[in-house]
Amino acid sequence: ASLRVAAVLLVSLSAADAFLTLRGPTAVPSRTLARCTFEMMAKKSGVGSADKLQVLLKGDVAEIGKANTVVMVNKGYFNNFLAPKALASIISDEAVAVRVAEAAEEARVIKQAAMDTAEALKLLKIALKRKVGGGNKIFGSVTNKQILDEIKLLSPGLAVSAKQKWDVPDVSGLGSITVNVQLHPEVSVAFNVDIVEQK
Repeated sequence: ASLRVAAVLLVSLSAADAFLTLRGPTAVPSRTLARCTFEMMAKKSGVGSADKLQVLLKGDVAEIGKANTVVMVNKGYFNNFLAPKALASIISDEAVAVRVAEAAEEARVIKQAAMDTAEALKLLKIALKRKVGGGNKIFGSVTNKQILDEIKLLSPGLAVSAKQKWDVPDVSGLGSITVNVQLHPEVSVAFNVDIVEQK
C-alpha cells in the first residue's frame, strides 16, 4: 500500500510568459505562475512496492494525474505506456526536493515583487481631470483603464495591468476615491485617486 501526501505549490512553468513584468527598481524576470500539485507517494514496505516507480508526469494522464504531478506507477505501465508516449519521466526524491525548493523561492520572489509594486502605488499622486457640470457633477465615468493610463504616465515600469482584478467605486463628483487592485493571489493594494476639475 502507499501513503499519499499531497501538497499544493506555486510553480513557475515558463520564463517566456509574463505574470508580473517589472522594470526599474523592482525589476525581476518575467514569469508565469501556475498552480500545480505534487503528489508524493511515500512507499511502505510490502508486496508490490518493488514494482513501483516514482515519475513526473509531463502531460495529463487520465486517472493518474495532471502534468507536473509526481506519482507512483507500476513499472510495466511506465515502460509500456508513459515512457513511449513521453508522458512521464522517472524522478528521484532528491530531484523532487529541489523542485519544491525552487518553486518556493520562485513564489517568494514573485510575491515580493508584487508587494513592492503595491508600496509604489501607494506613493503615487494620481489625479484625473474631469469637466464639471451643475452641482459639481462630473461628466463621464471613472474607469480602471483611465487610472491605469495615468499610472503608466507617472511610473511606466510598474507591473499593473487591466487584466488584474480592479475595484473602482462609482464616481459622480470631485474628490478622492479609494481604488483596489489585486496584484497577486496573496497581495492586493488600496490607493487613492483624486478627481479634480479640468480647467
